Amino acid sequence: MNNKVYKLLLGMALLVATSACEPDLTVPLVGEITDEEALSDPAALRKTVNSIYQLLGNDRTYGGRFQIANDLLGEDIDGSTLTGDYGSIYTRTTTIFGDVKNQLYSEPYIAIYRANAVLENLEIVENQQDRAVLEGEAKFLRAIAHFALVRLFAQPYVFGEENSQPGIPIRTSTESSAAVRATVGEVYEQITSDLEDAAELLPSANGPFATEWAAKGFLAKVYFQMNDFEKAYANANDVIENSPFTFNSSSDEYSIRFSDEEESSEIVMAIYSDDRNTGIGAEFRNQYRSDVRISNLRVSPSLYTLATINDSDARSAWYDNETYPGNIVLTKYNKDFFNVPLVHITELKLIRAEAAAELNQNLDVAIADVNDIINRAYGENSSRLLPANAAAAVIKQRVREERRLELVGEGDRGQELKRRGALGENIIVRGAPYDCPGAILQFPQGEIANSPGFVKNVESGCN
Repeated sequence: MNNKVYKLLLGMALLVATSACEPDLTVPLVGEITDEEALSDPAALRKTVNSIYQLLGNDRTYGGRFQIANDLLGEDIDGSTLTGDYGSIYTRTTTIFGDVKNQLYSEPYIAIYRANAVLENLEIVENQQDRAVLEGEAKFLRAIAHFALVRLFAQPYVFGEENSQPGIPIRTSTESSAAVRATVGEVYEQITSDLEDAAELLPSANGPFATEWAAKGFLAKVYFQMNDFEKAYANANDVIENSPFTFNSSSDEYSIRFSDEEESSEIVMAIYSDDRNTGIGAEFRNQYRSDVRISNLRVSPSLYTLATINDSDARSAWYDNETYPGNIVLTKYNKDFFNVPLVHITELKLIRAEAAAELNQNLDVAIADVNDIINRAYGENSSRLLPANAAAAVIKQRVREERRLELVGEGDRGQELKRRGALGENIIVRGAPYDCPGAILQFPQGEIANSPGFVKNVESGCN
């Protein structure tokens, strides 16, 4: 039997059949698991968990669409030629209709339903260690699904406030009930609780599946989004200092971060591809790829100027303003196949550095983190390197500049602007406040119709 385990998942992997002897992972991608045998024994429970990874790793979710939707809410994309659902997200005029947007909402809830089904049937797993791992994976997957939803469909979390603004429905049971929007504060409490539990339950090594490092990496991202800098720093620091993942000081990181030929030492969590599964990263190629035709998503002139002002910046190779005169395109996804990183050490260094600057603590660590990234991009002895006595305000400014350049096209910028706005900065995005009504998506008509009294988002756009 020629078995091959290859990674398709969020930071880990999915076992994919390569022969008739491979495990069958087919669990219908529907809102309910109707096959009684799907939850009848530990092996079936494992198949159900695997199906959640598959669902959250496809190109309609963390395999591309979540990131693109968030990019469209920022100012790095020139979306003036976009139409359809992506055009409405960019112009901040989404409605209760639209298949692309509706899938951004429905697919995570299918994953959440399955995670809840697993959690409700853990008693069939007699081995305590196996049970703990399955519980950890289910809570991890439930958390990252809720996190994707609340960032797109609700206004941002404000640290230190009650956060009573409408969030999204929290689903922690398979019981059928009308959807009710929890508050943003309640949603983030659920997300962090699930991830904290997952970090405790999951081992440091777990084959192709979720580990404590995946949970802690996502905790760093979530707490940073919340502007909870102490917890963001602690989790990012734990992964950087104690996990097996290491910073790549070579500029080859810019090509292998999105590659299927060589795996970066930095990848804490990724959706992994091979040439038999063309769907991984397909939405990135559909929208960003520019070597076979002009891409749908093009780069804004302001970002291009910022990204190419320094000739020595190795990341400037990601931009092309010559092939299609009058248009600037990104070359980052000009490949047939590539892995999609979701958490990597560079991102965690950026989180740790900015959190340290905000706290005005561990500034030596923050300076070293930023200088690692600058050295890789510009070469040694760059004038951009921070001095050993750099003040917290200077560190924060520099880390934000590098963050924008490092994470371009990875779905970071739109939520970064919202995070900074929630921190109290005067953030204007393409002429409108970061928290204008259209900066969050409209809920699907199906959810509204099936839930009497469901509180809709305001439909006034951002004019």
